[in-house]
Amino acid sequence: MTTIEQFRYAILSPAGRSNVGVTMTDEDATWIAADGERLHGAFTAWSSTRPAALAQAVPAFAAPPPSTPPVFRAPPQAVTAPPPAPDPVSAFCISLVGLVLAAVPFLALPLGIVGVVVARKSLSRMPAGAPRRALASWAFGLGVAAISITSALVLLAISGAISQSFW
Repeated sequence: MTTIEQFRYAILSPAGRSNVGVTMTDEDATWIAADGERLHGAFTAWSSTRPAALAQAVPAFAAPPPSTPPVFRAPPQAVTAPPPAPDPVSAFCISLVGLVLAAVPFLALPLGIVGVVVARKSLSRMPAGAPRRALASWAFGLGVAAISITSALVLLAISGAISQSFW
């Protein structure tokens, strides 16, 4: 008779799954083996659907032998963690100051551009449900607004200067 622990070890390898007559992918097997309730449900379903003669014919599975560490021919590469996401609060503050100073183009344009870049980096490195993702989105929008308003004011000033020189 196969125990639940032997069943768990059997489904974790393709050869073991074929021996016990279970068809599933490696990912499904890992997902089922990781949770005790799922494993128990799968084992119960498996043991109730197989004939009694097959139950006697299936050999008991021992625990897999302990794995030996791999032998590296070259030193392993250092794994570096990705750089942390920029703080969306700083992007929001920079974009907001750029928007407030929209009438001063030599301050507002750089601040708006920096706010957009920092907000975009924050958004690209944050997962979908991150707590401050909305703040990074607002920072991006404010930075774009600061750049747009400042650019519009500069264009209006240039067109006004040009019209004044021709009249």
